Amino acid sequence: MATHEVREQEKLSSVTSCTSQEQYTLSTPDSLSYASSDNLTEPDIPPPPMPPPDVILRRPTSRITDDCSSAAGVLLTATKQICSVLISDWWTDYSLAIGALELLASFARVKLLIVNIAMCKETVSQLCKFIGFLCSRPPQNQTRNLHSMILAALHCLSQWLLEHTLLQDKECLYTVLEVVELGISGKRSRQPNSQEVLMKGAKEHLPMSLKVKDAAEALLMCITDQVDSFPSPCGPESLYSTLSEKDLSEDFSNFKYFSLNNLTILAVLEQNKKSLQSAQELNTVKVVIRGPFGRQIWIVEPKSEQTGSSKPVKAARPKPAAPAAARPRIEQRWWPSSVDSIPLVKADKTLPRLGDLDDLDPKFASIINAKIESELKNGPSLAHSAPPAPSECEPPSPRNHSQSARVLLSQLGLLSSQSLQECQGMPPYLCRLDSGDAAFIESLKDLDQIANRTRDTVYVFYVKAGQNKVSDILDNTKSYKSLNSDFKDLLLSMGWPVNIHTHPGWTGATKSGAKASPYPSQEPDQIPSSRGPAAFDGTRWLLYWSDSRTEVAFIVPTEERNTYLSKLNQSQGNKTVTAAQASPETASSDRKSSGSGKESSRVSKGLQEVRTLVVWCERVEDQETVPLDDLLTSTNGPSDSGTPAEYMIIYVTALSSGLVRVHVTTHTERCGTPLPLIDGMVCLKRTLGVLIRQTAVNMAARKRLLNELSLIPHNRRVQKMQDIINKYRYECTESEFYEALFTT
Repeated sequence: MATHEVREQEKLSSVTSCTSQEQYTLSTPDSLSYASSDNLTEPDIPPPPMPPPDVILRRPTSRITDDCSSAAGVLLTATKQICSVLISDWWTDYSLAIGALELLASFARVKLLIVNIAMCKETVSQLCKFIGFLCSRPPQNQTRNLHSMILAALHCLSQWLLEHTLLQDKECLYTVLEVVELGISGKRSRQPNSQEVLMKGAKEHLPMSLKVKDAAEALLMCITDQVDSFPSPCGPESLYSTLSEKDLSEDFSNFKYFSLNNLTILAVLEQNKKSLQSAQELNTVKVVIRGPFGRQIWIVEPKSEQTGSSKPVKAARPKPAAPAAARPRIEQRWWPSSVDSIPLVKADKTLPRLGDLDDLDPKFASIINAKIESELKNGPSLAHSAPPAPSECEPPSPRNHSQSARVLLSQLGLLSSQSLQECQGMPPYLCRLDSGDAAFIESLKDLDQIANRTRDTVYVFYVKAGQNKVSDILDNTKSYKSLNSDFKDLLLSMGWPVNIHTHPGWTGATKSGAKASPYPSQEPDQIPSSRGPAAFDGTRWLLYWSDSRTEVAFIVPTEERNTYLSKLNQSQGNKTVTAAQASPETASSDRKSSGSGKESSRVSKGLQEVRTLVVWCERVEDQETVPLDDLLTSTNGPSDSGTPAEYMIIYVTALSSGLVRVHVTTHTERCGTPLPLIDGMVCLKRTLGVLIRQTAVNMAARKRLLNELSLIPHNRRVQKMQDIINKYRYECTESEFYEALFTT
């Protein structure tokens, strides 16, 4: 069985080598210009480089066929063959199916100047058919490996949708959404052999597994947010906004925080009336939305807001056709007129009139006289004054201030009675959060640290001829003078340089990315050329690459890096900052590994990542004398000890023919050897960086598929948000919620 697997992998990898041996030029597109949608969405910073395509194949003719005499023909033929046998034969072999899906995902990245749209649509259709075929397996065949194949197929499908504009076709879009529906609910609304449509409310949600459901949700978000929209205005280093509350207001108390459906945290900025310059900005609402897939900032302005003068403009009305009729004069009476016709009785005469009294008290008489004089003075003007003339109706003057949070929630339809009531033990759809707690802001910062993409780290070494000491190997990268000139090209082909102090993405450490300032430094900062490749040791600079699903940091370890990690670890309160165990899976599952005994040991072992090392050797025989254990130990952080349990080593040696030979060694459990690189492959120098990067990403992805404790990125954010909502939710009645909404 192992021999059969190796032969099949050699067949798959031969397609890659055949493609790379064709005499076509490799080029990368120029950097794109990023424009922000408005002045308050993103800072005006120099755009980061666009992630280059893996391979661009330039054909001398405009015709693409399945003829294997050209690289494009080989690509077309290989894609067809893999898709045809994936369902019929390879789905029963886990390693072979995963390798085929990895190769298909790599094919999606190959950029042809003339794209065969029909081939792309057929590939997407075959992938959807493959996913539906796996989901239709009987319950006795539902295994972990089967579900892992579904996850890999969903990832491969998203890669084809991101690299090619296919969703403009309604049939293709319908096919993909059917797969999304099948993954989320476990059943299609329309069965293949039936015209009956099962509505969403009548469907019982029984997904194959929670991981399959999460992967289908990630594919749906990829379709809505990233297809034809990647990279974002922030560049490939961040999928969503790099701004936060501190960029909108210096005081966090100006925000009101709410939770929606226990899955979203909403921060609404209440404007301060005294700090605004114009009346138009009074009703502007700025909202920070934290969801499962990232953080977004929206600015809402009501349409009724006037753009000109603060005084309302009178509406033009036609003049009346006839003069208005005179209003009749009405005599005001205290009692009805019928009272005067009622004859008086003796009881009415028991109280004498004031004028009939002769002996009045002087004080009482002076009060009566003053009242009589006042009524005689003002009485005629009040009694005989004409009623005011009818005036034109005018709109009321606009208010200069309104409760923006209440207005926004009301217009979104969230302030209903049903939204504030608990249902079957679940929290209300709309809840208010206690933002006055000092720990609440720190919890939000921890939430922003959780990535919405997978994160991997690759370590690069250079071994000179005859070296077998780790100290000598680490000192090799201090200068470019004594190194092979192709080594520098390899480094820059794997990623682009970034400054970790201004970089919002992955830097190989836990506390990175979200806390970095999105604004560039005032002084120009250049990479010190005197340090050589050692400049990319992760202390200030590193090499970075990302797409819509993965971030990779490439680090050249040095002795200075170990000192830097020790100081950083002490400043952060003895927290782990090692890149090998700084994976988001580890950070989100700390509470799971807090146990003791065998269970804690099992969880800790399951959370370990596969450490990937790239070793450039000047001679092939030096691969046998490389101090492997010492190199692995040099990648440890302050809290790590010993050699990592699982690792992959990629040895690279330049040949006199201008090609490079690759030797791949893996020490993993059940992960196998990832593609596209295989042991003993000879490839071109210009494609080496792409192949190494993709192999490292595929190895990490295989480990996550087999790790039952590993979570999809957006699921980790959901767990953290639910913890925040449950901890800081205001327990109040409906009347208390409305009272607080109006009074605060």
